[in-house]
Amino acid sequence: MKKILLIFGVLVIGFVIYRMNKKPYSIDYIIDKYDTTDFSYFKYKYIFIRTQHRSSRCYYLFNDTSNCGICRIYTNGIGNIIDSVEYADSLKCNYYYTDAEIKIIVDKYNAFGIGALSVDSVGNVYLNPYTSDGELFLYKQNSKVSTFIPPHFRHVKGDWYISTSFTPLD
Repeated sequence: MKKILLIFGVLVIGFVIYRMNKKPYSIDYIIDKYDTTDFSYFKYKYIFIRTQHRSSRCYYLFNDTSNCGICRIYTNGIGNIIDSVEYADSLKCNYYYTDAEIKIIVDKYNAFGIGALSVDSVGNVYLNPYTSDGELFLYKQNSKVSTFIPPHFRHVKGDWYISTSFTPLD
């Protein structure tokens, strides 16, 4: 019985050390965290947090299937209740998202805890887990589809690519 407890204790300590070494800003941590994530709901969408304060957030949402430009979503910081929605080209766009759709988009996006997210027409995922300042990671979620990999991305592992301008913090 003591051997089983000792083996269990060693395994637990090993796991804790392993997780401590995988810092939340490391490349491996990001890839492991999002490798099996289904981003298909965000197809044709690009969303990021433009400004954030303790009491409010402003999201920018683009719809890649229209020429409507930006949808600005203002929420309170507590509970992400949507205060207002503005469309940059409201005369031309005819409001391409309902209030219910916007709430779902914001809630799903917030669940990821990332700075910026975009999914193109073939399912490639572009994300920045840290800020809204451009795309750092490219995940070819549909590896069966042959797609162009932009030259500013280099292969990391599996279907993951990283921006050549990214400097890891670890």
